[in-house]
This record gives sequence, C-alpha cells and structure tokens, in this order.
Amino acid sequence: MKKLLRIGAMVLCLSLAGQTIAAAKPPENGIRIVHSKITKKKDESLFLVYLDNIKGNALAEDIQISFNPDDYILEDVSSLDDEIPILGSKSSKGSIRIIMASLGTKHAIHGDKAILEVLFKNKTKKGKSPNPSIAATVSDEYGNELVLSAK
Repeated sequence: MKKLLRIGAMVLCLSLAGQTIAAAKPPENGIRIVHSKITKKKDESLFLVYLDNIKGNALAEDIQISFNPDDYILEDVSSLDDEIPILGSKSSKGSIRIIMASLGTKHAIHGDKAILEVLFKNKTKKGKSPNPSIAATVSDEYGNELVLSAK
C-alpha cells in the first residue's frame, strides 16, 4: 500500500516502509513514467505513471506504454486508485494500451496524480535498460480530449 504526499509543486510517493519511490517536479500538462527503486525481486522493475498539471477534469484515460521486448517482459499493470479502475488493456510485443475511467466527476483527475503501477521482469541487468516510453489521451466530461506525451 502506498501513500501520496504533496509538497508545493513536488510529488512524493512513499511506501509504508518510508522509502521514497519518486520525487520530481512535474512537467507542464503531461504524463511521465518514473522508475521505482522498490521491488520485491531483483529481476523486476516497477514504474509509476503520473498525470501532471491536468486542468479541468480528466475522466477517461487512454494510455500507451512502449518498451523494448529485448529488455523487459510485462508482468502486471494495476491502478493506484480504486475510484479510477482499469476498464481494459491490450498488450502486444513491446507495448500495452490501457483504458481507465474515473467513477464519476467527483473522482476525476485534476492537477497531479500517480495513477498506475507497471511491473516488468528484466531480461537485461537492472538499471541498464532504457525506461519505457509513454503517451496518453485524456478526456473530460464534455468529450474534450487532450493528447499528452512524456517530456
């Protein structure tokens, strides 16, 4: 179980053991995938997906993550918020597409929020592989869409 804390423009994600997973100043209107130092096994890599500086209410998220299949095997993807569940996902060699939706406008994403955990099994030595790339399209309650890419 993880807890999120907000300190000014920085977001800290802490495990219950008190170890810092990620700390970074969010980019303008974007999405990012951050490598975590916390994993249960040596041959695993855990990444957290953040939406940053979202103006308005993001109710639906269509997220695409690409990775080198020579470096990683996708093990698991899970939502970090029960009120923003994963409705579906489709993976192919080197990529996964994830569809998420907030359970009503009171659970919409605005501002900064960690929304996903993505777990990979490493095929190469940990820390030697490049991070996966990420992009997303988010939409509000009026159907307006915003395309986000990692910066």
